[in-house]
Amino acid sequence: MNRWLSGVLVVLAAACGGGGDPAPGPLKHTVQDMYIASVPVELKGSVVSTKQEYDIAQMEQAKVESDLSQVKTQLQIAKNEDQSADLRIKSAKAEEAAALKSADLNKQEAAKRNLFAAEQGKKATKAKLSWHKADQAYLEKQLRFRQHDAYAKEASWQLEKARVARNNNIRPEGFDYNAFETQAIQRRDAASRARLNADRLRGDAESKKRDYERADMEAKNASVPY
Repeated sequence: MNRWLSGVLVVLAAACGGGGDPAPGPLKHTVQDMYIASVPVELKGSVVSTKQEYDIAQMEQAKVESDLSQVKTQLQIAKNEDQSADLRIKSAKAEEAAALKSADLNKQEAAKRNLFAAEQGKKATKAKLSWHKADQAYLEKQLRFRQHDAYAKEASWQLEKARVARNNNIRPEGFDYNAFETQAIQRRDAASRARLNADRLRGDAESKKRDYERADMEAKNASVPY
């Protein structure tokens, strides 16, 4: 990927992430593979292992992106279900009002049960909506962590390439080994902070999921689908 396109993608990612939590940008210090291509493979073991860690981090990021996309779809479905629940309550109230006018106790009792079931269904859809909102907020922070983590792993990989270059007297133009060390530390610290931010929201999402599960069970016990 050329530098211009990389820069554009970073700007777009930052815009999607919001001004308060911008997406991380690409690394400033890198070592092109061609510079250390002549170094024997047995001297580049750390380069291979850190590259594997970087590849895994990218796959983990892709997984969270997929999860986030699914949650956004589930959230939209939950919104539709919540709106439908409002209509069911409205219909159940109209049914109850008509039953009260009829003086038919059987109809009144059935209408009360239907209204109760509709209200329980509304509680369940509201709880599901709250859960998916919390889950989306968590996954957005988790994605931000995975982005930082991928760059941190890449920085470690680049540091190992820089170490191999230094140890074999390879000095590309502008090469500064200390800059690679600093970059790796900064990226690792940024990933650690991002992980903490995500972990803070994990508990809220899990709690709201449990709330939904309880509400869902109560709605099902009311015997009317919602």
